[in-house]
Amino acid sequence: MEKLKSIFAKLKDKFISFCKWVWSECKDWRTVVIFAVVVVVMYSPVWGGYICHALFGWSWCSVFATAYLAFWAGPFTPYFPLCIAIALAIKRLFDKKKDSKNKKIDTALADELMKKPLPEIPADIAEMINTSGKITLTGFEDKNDILNDENLQQEVGFSKFSDGSYLVSMVCPMPNITADMIKWWFWWHPQSNERYKIWFPGEHYSVGYGSRNSEYFSAESCPDFQPNTQYPTERIGEIRMPLRIDFVTPEEFGFSQNIMNENNIPIIVCGHVGALRGAVWHTEMAHIFKQTDDGLFLISRFWLGKRLKNKLLRKIILTDKTAKGMAEHCCVEYRNLAQILPVLYEKYSQPQD
Repeated sequence: MEKLKSIFAKLKDKFISFCKWVWSECKDWRTVVIFAVVVVVMYSPVWGGYICHALFGWSWCSVFATAYLAFWAGPFTPYFPLCIAIALAIKRLFDKKKDSKNKKIDTALADELMKKPLPEIPADIAEMINTSGKITLTGFEDKNDILNDENLQQEVGFSKFSDGSYLVSMVCPMPNITADMIKWWFWWHPQSNERYKIWFPGEHYSVGYGSRNSEYFSAESCPDFQPNTQYPTERIGEIRMPLRIDFVTPEEFGFSQNIMNENNIPIIVCGHVGALRGAVWHTEMAHIFKQTDDGLFLISRFWLGKRLKNKLLRKIILTDKTAKGMAEHCCVEYRNLAQILPVLYEKYSQPQD
């Protein structure tokens, strides 16, 4: 009985959240106009049928209009929910078209960043990546140990847990980068494919975000962090994969804010990762940014396969090659970000005229 009550409570909360989202989407006058036009068009078989009967004497038109009204466009039919869905879809198309005009990067700068040579993996890092099993197997439940232990913060490579999952570790010095820049980047880049591509040309293909996060990503300037869902498509190793990443606060992820403060860690970007846009959840990810004298030092951890419960899929997907590809991808990705972020932040962090 308690379980049944819990299920109904969750359904109730989801329904209320959905209604609040619909209301927030419909508050501006443009959406109301679109909705009115959709209703008029969807009602056309009704008013069109009665007009045809009145003008031409076709009685069957009135019969059709009345049947349509009773069985399709009445108060207890899917008519109005469908009209709302169509109106919101049209609004989203207009918003995307408008956003695409406002979110273009300067052509010359975009070309320069797409064509610039990518950072090479440093020789010492490459050696550590190629030597598997050398890093400490810090369990997901012990993640706060990484914040406290400077030895753990320097580890690079990957190791395999007894259950077949992996821990992948990477580090990256990021001189002249601030916590505000990182916060801004993870809000700014998901807004267009072009922005995501320049982060790692050739490996990043496209990105998007959840519809419920549209207000957050449409803000004039970078707001305070809100949990959000992003849909990047990227290549890791030889695999091109559409992903879903649910970004959450460090506290929700399990990090201690007190330990972060004690160890000069101003920001952690973390989340739950799934393949095929979330059809298969598999990884826990954390990018820990530690304050240094000249910028930030990135400490990355991927608990690869932590969320993958199917043993067969673990055997197929989780290999040394997969873990190595993840480490190499992260190494190049964030070294390139360290190079391009200062100029992008200076040029685009303030609202554009």
